[in-house]
Amino acid sequence: MTAGTSNPLAALRAAAQARSAERDESRARAQAARASAPPKRSDEELKEVVARGVAELSGSGVGSDDEASAAEVVAWAEREFGTSIAVACSMADAVLPHVVAQAAPWVDVLFLDTGYHFAETYGTRDAVAQSMDVTIVDVLPELTVAEQDEKHGKDLFGRDPGLCCQMRKVEPLQRTLAGYEVWVTGVRRDEAPTRAKTPS
Repeated sequence: MTAGTSNPLAALRAAAQARSAERDESRARAQAARASAPPKRSDEELKEVVARGVAELSGSGVGSDDEASAAEVVAWAEREFGTSIAVACSMADAVLPHVVAQAAPWVDVLFLDTGYHFAETYGTRDAVAQSMDVTIVDVLPELTVAEQDEKHGKDLFGRDPGLCCQMRKVEPLQRTLAGYEVWVTGVRRDEAPTRAKTPS
């Protein structure tokens, strides 16, 4: 390389290092805010917050032109709940963590690790952790798959899916959500007949 020409690889490396340092500083500020957050509010206090949110965000009704956008709802939630927001994400995609992180950087993204995910799902989780300003929280069941197989027999999900889901999904998620005031999750209309009329 001749004098005076820049090294594109060195410039990319320097930009990546600067971005990494910025992310580390931002993450440290978010952790400090979380450590100094006020205690979780009572159910009655939270109901009052929800009532204010409905009045402020719903406009003239679901689907109306004056209803708040997703970005407006998330910005409101960040103002009201601060660091007490959790986003549940299956890692089928990362749209919801991305939307929430725009207003609430380093939001906790709960990944329900049942022990039965494809390698690609874990790859998506890892990519989200590296590329977005979020904090991945692996939510784990009490028993590993091997321990569950030993206690209840192999492939419990095929014989008693209700018990399997209770142990691997419901209980761990309930235990983890107890530490937050609000939980953000996506619901798709095509997942079940009961969700077919979910508002857009």
